[in-house]
Amino acid sequence: MDLSFTNLSYTLTLLATEYVCYLCLTPPTPAPPASKAASKDRLNAWRDLSKRPVWRWRLVFTIWFYQQLLVLFPSRRSNFCLHPEFLNPDLFRWSTRTIIAFTMIFIFGGLRLSAYKGLGANFTFQLARPSGLIKTGIYRYVQHPSYLGLWVVRCVDFFTLNRGDGVISCVMPGWWEKVLRVPWLSEVLAGGLAIGMGFVLWIRVRDEEEMLKKEFGREWEEWHGKTARFIPGVF
Repeated sequence: MDLSFTNLSYTLTLLATEYVCYLCLTPPTPAPPASKAASKDRLNAWRDLSKRPVWRWRLVFTIWFYQQLLVLFPSRRSNFCLHPEFLNPDLFRWSTRTIIAFTMIFIFGGLRLSAYKGLGANFTFQLARPSGLIKTGIYRYVQHPSYLGLWVVRCVDFFTLNRGDGVISCVMPGWWEKVLRVPWLSEVLAGGLAIGMGFVLWIRVRDEEEMLKKEFGREWEEWHGKTARFIPGVF
């Protein structure tokens, strides 16, 4: 086991980012009653997030635990990894890639969690009518901080921590090496996932805005007109 300061600090930071990711994917409040559900919610699958099957979280935690083993036991990876030579070493130590990834997760994960706090009981994964239009805190500046935060956190996963040359390499057969040799394949796949998730979240944004406009009318229109959707001064 490598318990050097460099390796241990990396392991603890990795654990912290994994915990932030867990919080970002966990409903902060119970699902709202059916009477408060929005009439238009095209992302019905999101309703299942509040009832996520236990086996899914077990799988996620297993992957995270496995990642910790790869970091803590660098000289013994062959004991629990089919092809440790496929692993990208920059993903399991301090590197420019991991420093940027961890920083982005802390910043944008914190942005999503600040939206949890700002909306309080009104923050639900299922689209539901809120008790009031929140225009304070982070919502003084942006309308959808939680979606931006979630999108960036997941993109970091796609482009860095959960790449094809990451943990997944340990369970892939020998032919996976040929896949890894394809130039920019991991980046292209990650980009596709990022675009797909962005499209899904945009659907939710449009449905939410339609609901808020219907519920709060002129008050929402004035707030919507003077605040950015995601990035102040940009969009």
